[in-house]
Amino acid sequence: MVQMDILGDPAAVSDALAGISTRLCRAGLTADDVENARIVLAEVMNNIVEHAYADNTPGRILVGIAISGNSLQCAIKDTGRALPNESIPPGNPTVLDGPLEDLPEGGFGWFLIHSLTTDLQYRRTLQQNHLSFSIRLGAAP
Repeated sequence: MVQMDILGDPAAVSDALAGISTRLCRAGLTADDVENARIVLAEVMNNIVEHAYADNTPGRILVGIAISGNSLQCAIKDTGRALPNESIPPGNPTVLDGPLEDLPEGGFGWFLIHSLTTDLQYRRTLQQNHLSFSIRLGAAP
């Protein structure tokens, strides 16, 4: 349904997310399903830009998305740095107690990704990162 080859920079990712959202709407997904997909894809692709391609010339991000039954199947590939320990971070919720000025600005991404996906898998093969996951359609946000 969706196959994209995106430059790994913030502007290209933003444009790609808008295009993906439009295509998912046209495919008949509900607004909630499109928003869930957009949240997960934004977190994944922005992590690639910020971490996998940090300190390098932006590389490519390959995105594949297909509807299969009651889920959206997603596969993302890049040639940036591997995830730490070549494994998916646990996605534990960030502790939000303490003074407002001490609260973290980040650290929520992997928690959101874990919360909104199933079948989350990562592997590093031939200097390429492969992340795949499913997003259940019709799930409450």
